[in-house]
Amino acid sequence: MIETSIKKVKDGTKIANATSKALNEIVIDVTKASDLVQNIATASYEQSSGVEQINQGINQIANVVQSTSATSEQTASASEELFNQAELLKNEVATFKFRDNETESLIKNKTNLSETNSNEIHLTNEEFGKY
Repeated sequence: MIETSIKKVKDGTKIANATSKALNEIVIDVTKASDLVQNIATASYEQSSGVEQINQGINQIANVVQSTSATSEQTASASEELFNQAELLKNEVATFKFRDNETESLIKNKTNLSETNSNEIHLTNEEFGKY
């Protein structure tokens, strides 16, 4: 009976040691799993933060595109108005255009008038009565 009890105690000790070893391995594996879950949580938070920054960037781009579109519309409208004014000015200037021979004759007439003006007679008060 003592021998049976000693054998049962030895067998119980072996089983307890094996159980302890198995539990230690389970604790190690649970710690690894916990670390992995923590890493996944950290990565998920970082991804969420990255997605938030991307969304902010996209919103900023959308605002810039909207502003650029409005500016483009204003520029197109101003360009069209400028074109219309240029056409009006072109039509107005066209009324002042001369043919080449008319321009030359106008220049000659102006030159002749200038020469005539430079050939003026200067009379003094005494000479005024003579003529």
